[in-house]
Amino acid sequence: MSATAIVIIVILAAVIVLIAGTAFFLQNRRRRDLHRRYGHEYDRAVQQAGSVRAGEADLRERVEAREVLPIHPLTTDQVDRYRDEWEQVQSEFVDTPSGSLRHADAVVTAIMVDRGYPMSEFEQQAKLISVDHASVVENYRLAHETFLENERDRVPTDQVRDAIVAYRSLFEELIAVDDGQDSKDERSQTRVSRSPR
Repeated sequence: MSATAIVIIVILAAVIVLIAGTAFFLQNRRRRDLHRRYGHEYDRAVQQAGSVRAGEADLRERVEAREVLPIHPLTTDQVDRYRDEWEQVQSEFVDTPSGSLRHADAVVTAIMVDRGYPMSEFEQQAKLISVDHASVVENYRLAHETFLENERDRVPTDQVRDAIVAYRSLFEELIAVDDGQDSKDERSQTRVSRSPR
């Protein structure tokens, strides 16, 4: 084999290694970016999809579906009205925890409709919410699950309280975000261990 052939083979091998390394680097960077953006929702998507590749594809599909939606901020009047409604939710809790939970679900749903989120099937709407509010979508699922359980059969007051606090975390995100973009880098995740007040 001539020296020229050896040099060509070495150069081709180096190019292949460089391309493979670049592809590996870009794939890891995309994975890291998705994980940073979605947090626990990334892990949930991967687990539900059964593989990292399928879970990441689901997350990318969510972004594409979200991008075509006309999501917009609330007006100042809407924010004021919803803040007043949330005060009612919290004050109702003392006398009628179940009614307060029902009201919390209705307020959060109304805000999502006013912001432009489609409200057909719950899991699909949770996925769309996760694009802009990944840090609180887990709380949203917990709250909605408790709401449904409470509609079937009363749940303990502590569980209702936790659900209302979880709804509040999404409520605060939905009325605070100006541009419909993910704000998790600006806010820490709200935990459901606080009281509704």
